[in-house]
Amino acid sequence: RMVERDKNHACVIIWSLGNEAGDGINFEATYNWIKGRDPSRPVQYEMADLRPHTDIFCPMYARIHILRDYASQKRTRPLILCEYAHAMGNSVGNLKDYWDVIYQHPQLQGGFIWDWVDQGILAETEEGKKFWAYGGDFGPEDTPSSGNFCINGLVFPDRKLHPSIWEVKKVYQNITASEVDIGSGKIKITNRYDFLNLNRFDVLWELKADATVLTEGKIAGPDIKPHKSKLLTLPFPEITPEYGVEYFLDLSFRTREKTELIPAEHEVAWEQFKLPYYKPKLLTEIARAAK
Repeated sequence: RMVERDKNHACVIIWSLGNEAGDGINFEATYNWIKGRDPSRPVQYEMADLRPHTDIFCPMYARIHILRDYASQKRTRPLILCEYAHAMGNSVGNLKDYWDVIYQHPQLQGGFIWDWVDQGILAETEEGKKFWAYGGDFGPEDTPSSGNFCINGLVFPDRKLHPSIWEVKKVYQNITASEVDIGSGKIKITNRYDFLNLNRFDVLWELKADATVLTEGKIAGPDIKPHKSKLLTLPFPEITPEYGVEYFLDLSFRTREKTELIPAEHEVAWEQFKLPYYKPKLLTEIARAAK
């Protein structure tokens, strides 16, 4: 019924046989029927594991070494984590570790964070204080509930952002910058977009002494096609380092023009580099300052 209803929707790209519903001959039969009815789309089912009736190996919460081991076996089916990086509380701390491995192997094709939004309902205390209600907030004390396991999103129920979503944005950014000769302003820029050239963005940079901006600039994004890299040299001046001061180069990649979804000057990626200019304060200076 689902396939017949949705088969003409271009936004449907993969069929799923269900979620955590066991496995068996009924799922095998369903897979075979769907492939016969609509051979244009892949079919996935987490509980099929590596059996034939799933086109994608899609485990839940597989540890990083599982991903690495799977990629080393050179299997033909992609691995996409149907759930990972449980976003409950102070979470997603090892997301970068996952993606360091995922970017190394074409068989590893990402995953879906569980989940997007806290599922709470706006309520009010007797004193009139508003809060997000969930679990045991409804009914008598002994009312069965799943506790706070519906409060596990990247955003609050009103879609305000949790702190963890900034880590997700950073790890998921499609523009990366790495050091080549950072003291001379030479940086390798890599375009991880599948379709966009980086010449549609602007690059803003700041040279800082501790938190003080010494100089800044803005240049047009380099002409880098999808999945390509290029050397970028920023025109910042020579530095005469002061004792006890740390120097940083901050980069920000921003949209030049607005689109239907994203405003102009929206930051899509950023990076910070510590420059090799630090000179520790001499003990004589420290003693003199303490007098």
